[in-house]
Amino acid sequence: MTGRPSPRARSERRRDIEYTLCSVSSLPSAIDPRTVGVYEQLATAYGERRRADQPGRARAFADRLPPGGVRLDLGCGPGHDLPHLGVPAVAADA
Repeated sequence: MTGRPSPRARSERRRDIEYTLCSVSSLPSAIDPRTVGVYEQLATAYGERRRADQPGRARAFADRLPPGGVRLDLGCGPGHDLPHLGVPAVAADA
């Protein structure tokens, strides 16, 4: 884990979007715990180095949905596309 505390779940605000972070250890998983450990160790550094690759593509996708349509971002990593997807949005990664 990084140097910050790892609560089971907490709410944060980022660019006017409220989301809940869940520690992987609080969820049932069939993923190898060593792999999850590596992800948790490197998550902050990875998130700081990467940005949304194609924000226009994410916005175009969101624009095609009906009002209130749920956006699902599977394999979202640190969630850089979330601000471009609109709401409601659900993001999930390992």
